[in-house]
Amino acid sequence: MKRPASYLILLFYAFTLLSCANVEKYNRFIETPLVVEAMQRDINYVEHNLWKMHPDLFQYVREDLLKAKFDSLRFAIRQPLLPNQFQLALASVLSEVRQGHMSLSPLIPKFDPQGKDKVRYQKSRGPFSQLGFHWQGNTLYLIKNGTMDSTLVLGSKILAIEGIQPQNLYTKYRPTFTSDGYNTTFIDRAFERLLPRYYQLELGYRDSIDILFSLSDSTYQRTVVRKFEATEQKRKLEVKSKNQNSIDIEVDYLY
Repeated sequence: MKRPASYLILLFYAFTLLSCANVEKYNRFIETPLVVEAMQRDINYVEHNLWKMHPDLFQYVREDLLKAKFDSLRFAIRQPLLPNQFQLALASVLSEVRQGHMSLSPLIPKFDPQGKDKVRYQKSRGPFSQLGFHWQGNTLYLIKNGTMDSTLVLGSKILAIEGIQPQNLYTKYRPTFTSDGYNTTFIDRAFERLLPRYYQLELGYRDSIDILFSLSDSTYQRTVVRKFEATEQKRKLEVKSKNQNSIDIEVDYLY
């Protein structure tokens, strides 16, 4: 009668190993440069299928200009690039179509904690998910504070997160997405929604982020940390109270 349970344990263990292997393989691919020939084939494939399958492809761009963009990209690819470097280049060409429904997303590194850590992280909220942003006039503002830190003032300007200015990310990633036609009202809203992803691409997964704010004529810095379940925080306090000489060690996951 105990065999089915043992089979389930073995099945779960095998699934866990497979999941870990898939995550490792995926992350390894992101860090592996693509050969020039493979990227050239991808460019040709995308161009061919755009011309063949996309409706109203030349509604906002002339065919000869779009063709020239693809030719320029092919000519520029002369050395191996990481997948997300290639994505930046190809997405910039696709945005010339000026149809907001079409985009090419970067590959986000995956994080797959195991055991008790998996449950802890699944029930947690990362630093970025606790905040709300508004992008206007080339300036990033804080408009939501879901942390326990009441000293974060809504309306503050965000000068930098982990030393990276949001303006630099806008310059880097703005060419990779577009609105319909020449409408620009969508652009700012899209950027503020995509901003956590862009910081994640630059920083990896984080349990905490340091943010430099500006308010009136002064600046202030705060650290926003991952929010775990209250039961988890309570358990840590109980452990500390039982043994004042013990050291509470946090696993440093980039998540």
